[in-house]
Parts: sequence; C-alpha cells; structure tokens
Amino acid sequence: MNKKSKGMISIFLAGTIFFLGSYFGYKSNGVELLGLLYTGIASLIGLIVTGAVSLFRKNKSTNM
Repeated sequence: MNKKSKGMISIFLAGTIFFLGSYFGYKSNGVELLGLLYTGIASLIGLIVTGAVSLFRKNKSTNM
C-alpha cells in the first residue's frame, strides 16, 4: 500500500468514526441529525472502496 492510499484510508476511517459517533451521540439525546448519518455512511463506503482497491492492486502486483 502506498502513502497516498494509507492517507485516504486514515481520513475515511476518522470520518466514519466521527460522523457515526456524533450521530448516535446526538440520537441518544433525542436529537436526530440525518446529515451526520448520511455523511458517516458515505465515509464508510469510501473506506470500504479504498480498502478494496488497495488490496486488489496489492494482489495484482504480487502475482506478476
């Protein structure tokens, strides 16, 4: 995994933790902010896609 991929994964992981944590924190206080949920889900999808692409590229380069 190169430096750029590691940086992207770190950003998406931090975003996922922050936005989903904030959403559930506010929801437990009776306030529902759907924007935080949607942003957390988008960040989670970005994390999954970036991780999958990184693994695919790593496996492709080791097989050659």
